[in-house]
Amino acid sequence: MAVVTATDTDGHLHGLTLTSVTSLSLSPPLFLACLADSSETLGAVLRSGGFCINYLAQSQRAISDVFATRSGAKFRNVAHRIRPSGQVEIAGALAVIECTLHERLQAGDHSIVIGRPVAMHGGDEEPLIHFRGAYRRIGAPLPPAAA
Repeated sequence: MAVVTATDTDGHLHGLTLTSVTSLSLSPPLFLACLADSSETLGAVLRSGGFCINYLAQSQRAISDVFATRSGAKFRNVAHRIRPSGQVEIAGALAVIECTLHERLQAGDHSIVIGRPVAMHGGDEEPLIHFRGAYRRIGAPLPPAAA
């Protein structure tokens, strides 16, 4: 699970939980996220020209739930810090990728925002996973495939 966050030009913090944020390209490095055109977070991304991808750890399930709502006070009880760029990072996230907005593509009622990473860091916890309508844990590794 990931929470995409952005700080708008008035300094207001925005964010939402996404089940899928993915790498798009290695050269140049690019990531993409799909946000509803009606999303306040999309507006903040477009106005500020950037966003952070906060990949959550298993211990951050409550944060995922908070950012999956339409509440306007999402950051009230969530530890966070403002990065030097002005974008917002969720404290304790498994990995944080700060991006500048590279491109926006519209598709139906959503926009695909493509970001170019400018800073990244990560930890070593288990990721928070949502699959088939529920949070899940990663199971034991599969044995190697037979040759």
